[in-house]
Amino acid sequence: MNMEDARIDEEAVGWLMRHEAGTKDLHDEFGEWLERSPRHVARYMRLYGTFRRLDGIDPDKQIDVNALAGNRLANVVHGAFSLARQDAAAPRAAPARRRLSRLWSVAAAAAIAAIGVALVFNPLAAPTYATSVGEQRFVKLADGSTIHLNTHSRVRVEFSGATRHVQLLAGEALFTVASDPARPFDVSDGRATFRALGTQFNLYKREDGTRLTVTEGVVQVNTSSGTARAGDPPRVSAGEQVEVVATGQVVKSAIPDASRSVSWPQRTLVFRDTALPEVVAEFNRYNAIQLRLDSERTGVRRISGIFGADHPESLLKYLEKDADIEVVAVGNERVIRDRGF
Repeated sequence: MNMEDARIDEEAVGWLMRHEAGTKDLHDEFGEWLERSPRHVARYMRLYGTFRRLDGIDPDKQIDVNALAGNRLANVVHGAFSLARQDAAAPRAAPARRRLSRLWSVAAAAAIAAIGVALVFNPLAAPTYATSVGEQRFVKLADGSTIHLNTHSRVRVEFSGATRHVQLLAGEALFTVASDPARPFDVSDGRATFRALGTQFNLYKREDGTRLTVTEGVVQVNTSSGTARAGDPPRVSAGEQVEVVATGQVVKSAIPDASRSVSWPQRTLVFRDTALPEVVAEFNRYNAIQLRLDSERTGVRRISGIFGADHPESLLKYLEKDADIEVVAVGNERVIRDRGF
């Protein structure tokens, strides 16, 4: 971009900001500025064409504009299009309408130009995928691998010509990895890096540790703790399960439960002799209605069963079969407590 084009972009963004700020009676002055040089029109019509092609560049809406450029830029974009819609709807003389049509093009182009700069230079441009409470999402990556995100989860995908790297920022995800010996597939969670050796595996990141369950193939676990000093990084094979605890140690499950890792995509929760506090926490991940234990004595119970993740009432009915337990509704909470407590 030469200095003249940069000046035109800067001036256009200045006009956009003045409209965003609510400055009135700018239409004639703005139209005169547009008509001052054919380069103004040509430059911004080209950028407007870039805007029209954005749907093809990002068909899956992977790019989070707020994360890339901040809420202010997002507000500018919203304000620009709101202004254009209002102007298009207002009855005016023909020359004014022609000018306002140009206003639409320039405002949109200036906003897209600012977003384009953020996409090129901002390191946050790596696609980030997230789910809200109760939501699940299936994502197909450029290499053919897939990520199935569970409720309230977030990942960032960072692919290059030589590497495939994913950050598990929060929650849980099931990874199915396309084989590519030339490019390792690594997932990091802040405690360890899990390298897939052509496989399918589930990662569940919690405050006290991250649980890895391998359903196909082998996963190598690299940590920064002392485990590596005992020899090569541990490998976890299909059917095995390990926990990388907060200290970085890798603890192998004596009785792995791979069934849970393949059931949650069907929105099914499977518990096998699971402590009631953990059961409650799992249901709370999926639902606006929150469950709460009212006493430690209630929490010592252990649960085995299969439940629908979206139906906490199924668990409550199951618990109420115990004559010593009652459930009390308090707002959006369901309090589980011992009778007479």
